[in-house]
Amino acid sequence: MKRFHTTPDWEGRLNIVREMEQPELRAHGIRTVFLNAPETVSDILREQIDQRLADERFTLETDRPWTTIGKLMQELDEMQEKDPDDAELQNIRKWALETYPIANLWEAHKAAGVADETPEADTIESQVRPTEIAATSPASAEKVPKAPAETSVTAVGINYLDGLD
Repeated sequence: MKRFHTTPDWEGRLNIVREMEQPELRAHGIRTVFLNAPETVSDILREQIDQRLADERFTLETDRPWTTIGKLMQELDEMQEKDPDDAELQNIRKWALETYPIANLWEAHKAAGVADETPEADTIESQVRPTEIAATSPASAEKVPKAPAETSVTAVGINYLDGLD
């Protein structure tokens, strides 16, 4: 850990993260490098993280521990029930509907009483090419030898393909 914090460049820190054995620390390290120097991680990994973040945030689900479009719309509904003529709330709703196209589905989602549930296939594996799945799938991890360029990190049910050469 000390080496990670004293290394001056992010590429060096990413190399240290690759050496970590604990999946949780590797995932945290990758996220830290990604947040501070996204250009340092591979294109494949950057796309996977971007997709995962979009899937987590741009949803109508309201049962997530973070803010989603659904939570935003739900909170606006609650505030507008108390003060339906509040111009600021109306502007925020208008902005949300213009900025996040999925927000336009909120009324139908609410009317249908769609249960808030996480999809079963809510892993990065459902978003990558089949050849990458074979290299990173937990079920095939023992069968497929991992080359140094294809290391898999599993934490919180997410598989990130490092994909660095």
